[in-house]
Amino acid sequence: MKDLNHVLNEMKIMNFKKIEDDKYTNECLMEFKDIEVLNHLIKYYGKEHMERIQKSMTQTFLYTTIRVNTMNTNKEQLLIDLSNHFKTNEKSIENQEIFTNFKSFNDILKSIENTNSSGSNNNDNNNNNEIKDQISKDTIFIKTIGPLTPKPIYPQIIVDLICGEAVLRGSNIFSIGVLGSNRYIKKGSMVSVFVTIETRVSKGEIFEDCFKEKCAFIGNGISLLDRDDYHQTRVGIAIEMTERLYVCPPLNSVLEDKMFLQHLPSIYTVYQLEPKLGDKIIDMCAAPGGKTTLIASLIQQLESNSNNNNNSNKIKTEIFALDKNKGKVKKIIDLCKRLSLDSYVTCLAKDSSKLTKENQQDPLDKIRFQINSFDKVLLDGPCSGLGSRPRLIESSNLVDLTNSSEFQKKLIDQAVSLLKPGGILVYSTCSINPEENELNVAYLLNNYPEMKLIPQIPHISQPGLSGCGLTNEQCNLVSRFDPSDSNIGTIGFFVAKFTKIKN
Repeated sequence: MKDLNHVLNEMKIMNFKKIEDDKYTNECLMEFKDIEVLNHLIKYYGKEHMERIQKSMTQTFLYTTIRVNTMNTNKEQLLIDLSNHFKTNEKSIENQEIFTNFKSFNDILKSIENTNSSGSNNNDNNNNNEIKDQISKDTIFIKTIGPLTPKPIYPQIIVDLICGEAVLRGSNIFSIGVLGSNRYIKKGSMVSVFVTIETRVSKGEIFEDCFKEKCAFIGNGISLLDRDDYHQTRVGIAIEMTERLYVCPPLNSVLEDKMFLQHLPSIYTVYQLEPKLGDKIIDMCAAPGGKTTLIASLIQQLESNSNNNNNSNKIKTEIFALDKNKGKVKKIIDLCKRLSLDSYVTCLAKDSSKLTKENQQDPLDKIRFQINSFDKVLLDGPCSGLGSRPRLIESSNLVDLTNSSEFQKKLIDQAVSLLKPGGILVYSTCSINPEENELNVAYLLNNYPEMKLIPQIPHISQPGLSGCGLTNEQCNLVSRFDPSDSNIGTIGFFVAKFTKIKN
């Protein structure tokens, strides 16, 4: 077995550097395929801030966030079910122990309260506490363990980028993700896993010793197959990860009827919509359905509370979930059924950029989507996705960013038209690009004087970036979830909350 120094000398491992004798660091920066995208972001953030963001993007988010499906269970029972699942199915001691590492929403708030400089936290203490209590009651947070420092001392496996990023999120390695490997790997042997960064690796590539092209080390595991069998099947686990850089629970397909994995900023966005009984609500770009089903869940709980209070008059609430892609709409429908919420949501294949257009042909749509007819409008439109993490390479080009922001403006125009005076519009993206965020907020405010920003309760993130068309007061009213903010450790995300002034 070669020693670690020999392996490091022969391989171009971008994230594994010797810092002292027998001490190594697993840090690297996310790379941009299009350098113009990086320069575009540096223009707004500055070089040092962007380097912090690039570093954080290669790391796993701080918390795995689990939304309790209150239709089928409660938080206490789900904790028991998850504990039993981990004890029964997880061989890794770390994966068994991480379940005890859960936090409450109040724990998270305490960790960030000293960094929130927006000053908008206490605008409505009653509503503030109500939302905090609701999120705490219906959400489980499991804190990620790491970074850890396993050493790349075993025969190498090379996986593709999608597989590597999934491993950083807690997944094991399926056969379909394996690109190449050392010739001598046998079933049951330990392997060191790497992601190729620049070099195109042919499926099934074999190397005698080390893979000598640029790569990133992501941990060690046990091969469940002989090397020759990696490419004989497209299904099944090929490598069980036992030593990770970050340990977060592998929860895909676990207790699917009782819970839903959803990032904290996405959950937070729905609570800013403040859904109420009797509302007419639209989720304009609803796929894959996470926010829609949370809206429906909150309405279901309000109905249940109303029934418990002997309120015999059932108040009609309408929730519309739209996407122009029929296949995506089918997935929204399936998710609603899985969570027992399908009776609350009307799912439609519609282009939300044309809802109030005069050429709308469907007479029913002309009734459904009248101007000034919705109490609540959620616009989480298509975006560049520059906030998604963990990510080792960002493949967007500059024209993608421009196209995203321009299409979002068309959706904003429709959202404002649909909103009732006195209603609430929430605009969000999973991007760190100011042209999709602060600058689009400025576009809305400049073109629609009847719209104004209103406080978000509780305000748990950073204020908007200055120099992007917003005043200091307006910056303090929007939420910018910065991935380099280690206190909250989320994906990059942006939320703005508006109301239409009654004339």
